[in-house]
Amino acid sequence: MRISIFLQANKHDGNGFAVAVREQAVALSKLPDVKIQFVSTEKIDHTNEQMFDNEVVYKRNDKDASNAANLNYFSISNFREVMKFNPDVLHFHEPSPFQLPYALWAKFTKRKVVFTAHQHCHYQFVLTRFDKVTFSAKFAARFTEWAVGAYMKAATVVVAQTKLNRKFFIQNYDLAPEKVVVIANGIKIEEFQKYSAKGDLNTKCVNLISIGNFEQRKRNLFLVQAIQHLPAEYRLDIFGKEVQTDYYNKICAYIEQHGLQDRVMIHKPINHKEVPETLAKHDIFLFASTIESCPLVLYEAKAACLAIVAVRPKFGYGDVAIDNENGVLLPAETNPAGLAVAIKKLVEDRVAYKKYSQTNFSTRHEDTWDMCALRLEKVYNFVLANRAKDYAPKAKLA
Repeated sequence: MRISIFLQANKHDGNGFAVAVREQAVALSKLPDVKIQFVSTEKIDHTNEQMFDNEVVYKRNDKDASNAANLNYFSISNFREVMKFNPDVLHFHEPSPFQLPYALWAKFTKRKVVFTAHQHCHYQFVLTRFDKVTFSAKFAARFTEWAVGAYMKAATVVVAQTKLNRKFFIQNYDLAPEKVVVIANGIKIEEFQKYSAKGDLNTKCVNLISIGNFEQRKRNLFLVQAIQHLPAEYRLDIFGKEVQTDYYNKICAYIEQHGLQDRVMIHKPINHKEVPETLAKHDIFLFASTIESCPLVLYEAKAACLAIVAVRPKFGYGDVAIDNENGVLLPAETNPAGLAVAIKKLVEDRVAYKKYSQTNFSTRHEDTWDMCALRLEKVYNFVLANRAKDYAPKAKLA
């Protein structure tokens, strides 16, 4: 079975999504009957494993790495490389102009298409990627949403990453329920094996952590504002890239104006290899994004046995953060003061804190890249056997 996996990744996006797609492909490449061709718009350097049967890395025709006009990636030589590999299935992640020629080629040669749809396709999500909501921004958002629908219609199977996303895609794009399956992200379990469930908290110094780029949809400022409502012994580390400069400057100004310099520490983006150790040094993971698909960092926080305190998003990660099981999931309308109350309550409830950490410890083996690869292999096999409709009802939802 020969699979070509396509990835549009821009460095200014932070690469969490790109790392997840690549790790998934690496896990697939380990399966005995699967050959993988990885086609991406940039080299993803977060893994040292080079296990693909073929890899195509596009080179841009322009020097501006933040330019989203990704048609600049396309080249005839790379297209020939994909044709030479002769894939049985083309697996696309998100709609991207550079993938369009391959999608058309798949249609005319009657090759099977699998499409992993991310929440990034939603109109409101796309708008958050722009500093200002202009006419061109709205047009780009609508076009992206339309393109996602076109890919979904063309695909034999659509992969959603959470049950919430699956429900959204079925309703918003009028898809047959049996066409959409759920396969979530995962983790490298071997990187977390040495970290066990946490014991009693040191209430004299509570270490909170958040990992996410500085942009409005991540609500980094919301987390900082919550710290203002907590006692002095609560400390927050935020790791992320400055994506929206004005928003980043606003956060820095807020920290200075309210004298939080010793309690809120802003760090540069963390090297992905250092994520397990960094997470393990903290007590509670905070997450408050308004729109997410299936954030890898939540799975990593779970694998590091941290209790999670999250605010329910409009779409996305409800499958990972489960209220009163592995953490606290607050209503979407929660304000910073409400978040602070929830954090303090969890710290003071030693039984609940230990329970959440132990739950994450005992269930982290369910969300590995190897498990993800086995679920995808089933999808590919059923797609090639023209039995896609038989897959979803019997699939174990990840």
